[in-house]
Amino acid sequence: VLLAAGTAVVRNQAEGTPLSALPLPSPATAQVAAGDGMVVIGCRQHLAVFSAGRLRWSTPLHSPAQAVTVSGGQILVGLTDGTVSAYAP
Repeated sequence: VLLAAGTAVVRNQAEGTPLSALPLPSPATAQVAAGDGMVVIGCRQHLAVFSAGRLRWSTPLHSPAQAVTVSGGQILVGLTDGTVSAYAP
């Protein structure tokens, strides 16, 4: 179970055992997307991509993220200004 809250992603195993939180570079503004072995979070100023519980990479965003998804080997991000960006993991 993954939940973005403030500047962290809270993680729990299916049976409820907590895992260490994942720190975010700026406050989360979009849901958590998971797929292709990645956890992706859209933030106010960044896109954060985690793999195996560690930050894999982060990139600045010019507008807060409103929606994120992992699809077809790409990370898609919808920003509050209407821009949709695609990133290759």
